[in-house]
Amino acid sequence: MRKALSYKTIFIAFAFLILPDVVLSAINPDSLLSVIKTSKNDTVKIKAELALADWLIQTHQNDSAQALIGVIINNCDNIIVNKNIQLHVKETVSRQKVQALNCKGSLCRKRGRSELALEILNSSIDLASKINYKDGLAFAYMHKGEALDYMGNLNHANEFFFKALELFREVDNKYGIAKTLNAIGTVYDYQGELDTALDYYTQSLKVYESFNFESGIADQYNNIGIIYYLQGDYETALEYYLKSLRTHEKAGSVSHSYSMTLNNIGLIYENLGNALKAIDYYEKSLKVFELIDIGTGIVLPLNNLGEAYRKQGDYEKALEYFNKSLGISDESNDVQGEAYTLDKICSIYIILNDFLKASFYCKTCLEKYIEIGDKHGIAISYIGLGTLNKKTGKLNNALDNFLRSVSLYKEIGDKQGMATSSTWTGSIYFEMGKYSEAYKYAKEGYRLAKELGYPADIQSSAKLLNQIYQKFGNFEKALKYYEEYIAMKDSLVNIDIKNRIQDQYYKYQYEKKALTDSIAFAQTLAIKKIELDKQKEESKRQMWILYLTLLGLIVVVAFSITILKLFLDKRKANDRLELSYAEINQKNEEIVAQRDQIKIQHEYVLDQKTLLEKSHRRITDSINYAKLIQTALLPSDKMLAKIMPENTVYYKPCDIVSGDFYWVKEIQDIIYIVVADCTGHGVPGAFMSMLGIAFLNEITRREDIKSTSDILNILRQEVVNSLSQDSLDERPTEGMNVSVLAINKSNMRAQFSGAYGNMCVIRNADNRLVGVGDEFLNITEKDGQALNEIRGNPWSVGKSSTNTSFTSHVFNIFDDDMLYIYTDGFIDQLNGISNRRFNSQRFKSLLLDINKLDFQSQHRKLESTYSNWKGENEQTDDILIVGLRPVFV
Repeated sequence: MRKALSYKTIFIAFAFLILPDVVLSAINPDSLLSVIKTSKNDTVKIKAELALADWLIQTHQNDSAQALIGVIINNCDNIIVNKNIQLHVKETVSRQKVQALNCKGSLCRKRGRSELALEILNSSIDLASKINYKDGLAFAYMHKGEALDYMGNLNHANEFFFKALELFREVDNKYGIAKTLNAIGTVYDYQGELDTALDYYTQSLKVYESFNFESGIADQYNNIGIIYYLQGDYETALEYYLKSLRTHEKAGSVSHSYSMTLNNIGLIYENLGNALKAIDYYEKSLKVFELIDIGTGIVLPLNNLGEAYRKQGDYEKALEYFNKSLGISDESNDVQGEAYTLDKICSIYIILNDFLKASFYCKTCLEKYIEIGDKHGIAISYIGLGTLNKKTGKLNNALDNFLRSVSLYKEIGDKQGMATSSTWTGSIYFEMGKYSEAYKYAKEGYRLAKELGYPADIQSSAKLLNQIYQKFGNFEKALKYYEEYIAMKDSLVNIDIKNRIQDQYYKYQYEKKALTDSIAFAQTLAIKKIELDKQKEESKRQMWILYLTLLGLIVVVAFSITILKLFLDKRKANDRLELSYAEINQKNEEIVAQRDQIKIQHEYVLDQKTLLEKSHRRITDSINYAKLIQTALLPSDKMLAKIMPENTVYYKPCDIVSGDFYWVKEIQDIIYIVVADCTGHGVPGAFMSMLGIAFLNEITRREDIKSTSDILNILRQEVVNSLSQDSLDERPTEGMNVSVLAINKSNMRAQFSGAYGNMCVIRNADNRLVGVGDEFLNITEKDGQALNEIRGNPWSVGKSSTNTSFTSHVFNIFDDDMLYIYTDGFIDQLNGISNRRFNSQRFKSLLLDINKLDFQSQHRKLESTYSNWKGENEQTDDILIVGLRPVFV
């Protein structure tokens, strides 16, 4: 499959696209921090901040980089609007803002948020055009092309790459020219235009060579090798891969690209049927990734190792590598890597005839690709689902999925994908007995494969055409395609090619060793010859001395051991006789004592059992009574209906009593709604919840409460004082995560503060939420609706490392909004099949799906979704979700 290969090579083909906009030498972050802290020059300080952000991105500290870029943009805005700042300083800062926006947009794209990336990059394009900053505008065009490429909009992506190329040439930025030529090559690579892609990779190589940028040169050797690999010319592909390795080694570079080249050599050996050599190279690639700690790049050799073991029939070992890769992608939020691995796991369960699990992984894979808008990936998922349908005999479903794949590949212009999916579609029509339709798609797949020169696709389409012509009774044509099928099959495993590839490998190893050893060998050869003769004579003399010494020692030791053994044997015999006599007497006494002791212990056990049963009943009765008290403290349904008529409360304690609680109170025209998650669950959490309710009742009676942040600040102090946390250093984490929402009914203004607590506001996507800073707001859109997730502060109510005041967010609400506040129990629940968290993304998608339903239906949908997800697993934590529509009597 073309796209399976594309994901294997995507990091290589795009390796140079993800570098920062300026080529940085070795960066010392400490020196940059020193400049940032001490510099009084705004432009110098921002320049250091931009360099530090680049370093954070290169070292995969993306959260820190994103936060720093936000600070840079804010600082730039403050300087630009300051009337006291000189004009030339504002012009420099405006350029720096363009660089920061480009960096932010590129980072958003890498984290799977391509729509947001496009929005940011459009702002950068507008600003760069306004101030005539051509270099920054070129990079903005290039990053926008990358985002469109990531979303599968290849033709549109190339439009912006060509715009960037024109500007880079105008300002003579050779680095930008080479980088953009490479990007254009990757688009043509995706579209199956391999000769055109090769031309652009070659142009990029020449530009890198013109200023001797060895990292870029090595990358282009690698990318050119990929083209020859895709064309089935493994000998030439290996030649370029080895050139890439030599260039890296000459520069002393052990990098991401170096490990990708090792991985690609493994792919060649895998396709030549040499699984052991392929696995060896994948493991070398894996070791380099682990050595340089490159982050999500490590999933590539893990997936290829899994694929190699799958082809060997070792499915258990394959799943081990795929699951390890899946875990890394999940932890690092690499949605594309996660989706690719899910497809691989699905293929194994299809082979194992475990169709339930195969269906789960196939559908999850499709959801992931749809989530990030990757049309290539969506097409792959349809092929996976079609393969599953074909295996289970659901030919109509299989046909539907393969036709969808054909349509998507046509839309994005991927000819190789069209060839593969057309051949699959033809195979389904063939099984249905619709030979004319089968011929139409098989012929199209064959035509495209021949045009592109892909041996594997020519082989599969020729085999299908052979079968179709046999059904037509045209045995002459059938024989023709059978001969081509055999020729393509042989070309993929040609013995002569194998031998020449092996010769290249040994030549490379010899050259590598010769380069390292030849100088040192020439310098020491004469000295070694003189020393060797002397050492031989001395060695002979020392050897005779050693032999005689050892012989003497052996004789002495043997004699000593014999004498010692005789002495020890005699003493042991006497000891055994005495011990046997004593043991007989002791055992008689022990038997009598044990009989009495057993009787006493039996009676004691019966007494303890009775006591334990009584204690258990008393404790259980006490906890059940505590549940009645806790329930009485919570707002009643009648009270909730009076204060906020349109509401739903999904409350599911993990134990008899709960550590989660909700609290509602109306004071004058303001409704206060609090949702809290106390430390632990069960009895400890219940105690904390009662304490929290008591404090909230007391706090809201105070006249100095002006905001929701005041409530949290006072609640934190009350909790710290009550638990004496200033002195109990051994228990610093007791407290609660709290979300506080206040709604003023008279003016429909809302206030929210959170201590490790979030809330969601769902409304029409055209009606933007105003009043919440970007750093606290995360927006998810679906079917014309926008879910605005407002994040609270990242510390809890209780003793923590900070005493910083909590933040209040003030915003307007409307009577058709849907508001949700909740704890993390639903999000953290583990799945009964995959044992993975429900996670925040699924939870927000669920809220978008149910918010238009009536409240009883919402409650039922939450319960059914939770039950289906949990399956046979235990409940992980207390669950609490409060939803309301701000419609008041």
